[in-house]
Amino acid sequence: MKAGVKFGEGAGNFGVQEIDTPTVGDGDVLLQVKATGVCGADVLLYEWTYKGRFPVETPIVLGHEGSGIITEVGKNVKGLKVGDRVTVESIIGCGSCYHCHQGMPNLCPQWEHLGITSNGTFAEYLRVPMTAVHQLPDNVSFEEAALVEPLSIVVHTFDRIKFFLGDSVAIIGPGTMGLLLTQAVRSYGASKIIVLGLGKDKLRLKRAMELGADVTIVTDQGDPVKEVLDLTNGLGADVVIEVGGTPESFKMAIKMVRGAGQIAALGYSHYGEVEPITLARQEISILGLIAFMPRHFEQALRWLEFKKVSTDALISHRLGLDEAERGIHLMRDKEATKAILIP
Repeated sequence: MKAGVKFGEGAGNFGVQEIDTPTVGDGDVLLQVKATGVCGADVLLYEWTYKGRFPVETPIVLGHEGSGIITEVGKNVKGLKVGDRVTVESIIGCGSCYHCHQGMPNLCPQWEHLGITSNGTFAEYLRVPMTAVHQLPDNVSFEEAALVEPLSIVVHTFDRIKFFLGDSVAIIGPGTMGLLLTQAVRSYGASKIIVLGLGKDKLRLKRAMELGADVTIVTDQGDPVKEVLDLTNGLGADVVIEVGGTPESFKMAIKMVRGAGQIAALGYSHYGEVEPITLARQEISILGLIAFMPRHFEQALRWLEFKKVSTDALISHRLGLDEAERGIHLMRDKEATKAILIP
């Protein structure tokens, strides 16, 4: 089968190659991949700047956002059959630790991750455990379902934040997560949605306005903190969702949230300045969250089924698998709001 393979360490070293089609184990399913999203993590892996929980070993098939049709099931698989339309979780817990028993494989210390610790979705076929599979509603397309994985992280965000009707929300970072969050907070009844990005995010900031943002702010021009304070009558935003992933965006989030406000930290910066006295004096709550739980996948599918959020609205480029490297470049250079591959 064809697959997009990171075949060596260092920047680049990626190409579409012929590799063996996976064989299924007793509890596995094999699916023909119909659509797969290109994520920021794929860009980091391509550039070899990814810093994760475990070292990444090459060669590895990239990609972790995907959907497809089941073509084979293991002998112990129940509730699934050949021909089922599905999407898949990217994180697979060990199944036996405390967190897995609590339904939180995202916190499993020994998780496997598609496209990072095991072969991913940039391929014609993918093998996953049956426990990682979710069936699609009839009215959800493969392309829409390819982005259920990032949408499930948005669901997780609302599971953690105490969001109230009429809250003002600042979203730092207009990438895939930021654009999905923009739609979600609009559906939740935010009074004012402010999306912040860099000058080179011009295309994505424009899309944010089309998807429900009230205001966009270019953070490397002027004083973005002052602008947010001015837009919120000097209070600051009730909720700040940080998906910029830089020390600067995290520091900015603390300065633009109101007293007793909430910050959701989704950007995963490895460094950031925090003054405990500021958190105490302002009674700021910072909520960390990582990835998703299985129930968040089910809720994300419900959002799509009932048209509460559109993943299709993000997709600007649809490419064949042979164009996987171009898709990575488009996302890296911010020339796409979202690129997906159609193997």
